[in-house]
Amino acid sequence: MKFVVRGPNGILGACFAIEDATILADALLNNPPSSQSGTLDFSKAIEEYVQARVARSKSMTKQSYWTAVVMSWVD
Repeated sequence: MKFVVRGPNGILGACFAIEDATILADALLNNPPSSQSGTLDFSKAIEEYVQARVARSKSMTKQSYWTAVVMSWVD
């Protein structure tokens, strides 16, 4: 089986993983976990991460979908 990455949406997952890691690391640095009642609480960092990523993810999902649609017309 041969797998061919085509078009700009072909490597989108790898780029998103790098962006996700960067944004999450930044959120964790800006909001270190608190240790209330013996457990680590990451909720503030996760909330910041979600705020930063949801709009971008929705936008890129739409763009990737429509790019794939247009690219399928070319074949």
